[in-house]
Amino acid sequence: MDASVFAKMLSDPGMLDLKKMGYKYGQGDLQEFLTLLKRDFYQELPLHDFDGKPMVYLESVARVSLSAARVLLTPQQNARLYGTKALEDEINDKRLYCLHQANREFFGDSPAGVRQEGYLEEVDGLTPAMLTAAYQQMLRTANIELLVLGCDAAQTAAIRDALLAELACIDRAPLPLVENMAMPTIAPVHKTENYDMVQAKLCMLFTLGEPMRTEQLAAVRLAMALYGGSVTSRLFLNVRERDHLCYYCSSSFQSFTGSMAVNSGVEHADAARAEQAILKELADLCDGPITDEELEDCRRGLLSGMNGVEDSLGGMETWYYIEVLRAGANSAAPIQTPAQARAALQAVTKEDVRSILRQLTLSVSYLLTKEGPTHA
Repeated sequence: MDASVFAKMLSDPGMLDLKKMGYKYGQGDLQEFLTLLKRDFYQELPLHDFDGKPMVYLESVARVSLSAARVLLTPQQNARLYGTKALEDEINDKRLYCLHQANREFFGDSPAGVRQEGYLEEVDGLTPAMLTAAYQQMLRTANIELLVLGCDAAQTAAIRDALLAELACIDRAPLPLVENMAMPTIAPVHKTENYDMVQAKLCMLFTLGEPMRTEQLAAVRLAMALYGGSVTSRLFLNVRERDHLCYYCSSSFQSFTGSMAVNSGVEHADAARAEQAILKELADLCDGPITDEELEDCRRGLLSGMNGVEDSLGGMETWYYIEVLRAGANSAAPIQTPAQARAALQAVTKEDVRSILRQLTLSVSYLLTKEGPTHA
């Protein structure tokens, strides 16, 4: 191969796209190029693919940056460099901060209210010994779910066996997954936190009052789309578009905790009116008419999204991981396929939707605003 052609191919930005390289330079030059790379340029790694062949890399393409490694390996004088900064940065995202503060009020001492990331006020008290103990406890007691996609049975077995071999030295005692739960119905609690901000944030949390049953999931999905989870929802079309009471307003449901969150960004002076409008839309869906058109618009939107679940390995992995979690401690609980979920959604009626929405009651209304504490 001519040296100038080889150099041109080696520096081509699309070098790793062999199909494109074949079209661009011809199959003959491509095969000769790959042969030269294998003979003179590939660097072997201490790893093998599923066929037992060594994995390789090109130093000219896969350069290793040592800057990140140096930072990680250098003892830090400032213990607040990573975890603390991430938690501090969250305060700048007022929408997320408002939701987390509302959750703390909503769940109280319940285990469901413990944040995965922890809390800012706890970071300074952490020690290396505490982190080591927590890591060892995690390895011993955590449930580990292995999802393998795109491999045949033999490759899957090899991955499983490799994982089990790594865990063999650990005295594993996994704790059972918890069942669905729900916070009890209470009189609504209103909280206000003051910040100097352009736009106020309002987060309202509702509870079913009892754990959600698996057979209710399809009705919950359609209820959320109808109430505030789509661009054809009541909150979007009425509270936002018609009444101009908020910049955004949407609802979401957490099946594991039987709770619904309504998040909105509002003018400071409109917070009370927005809350009342949000509650009115819920009441109207519970007791007023639901048109066939709006119901079917929401159903079609959900079905369209669910039709794409199986289009990617990532989509399938996420779907079945959530299904495993939803089964909880009941290992015999059925794992619902996307096709089964679509069929269940098709069967949901207006009364099924009303039945879910009528169970929801407001527990916490949390407002971030620059004005005084007048939220009640």
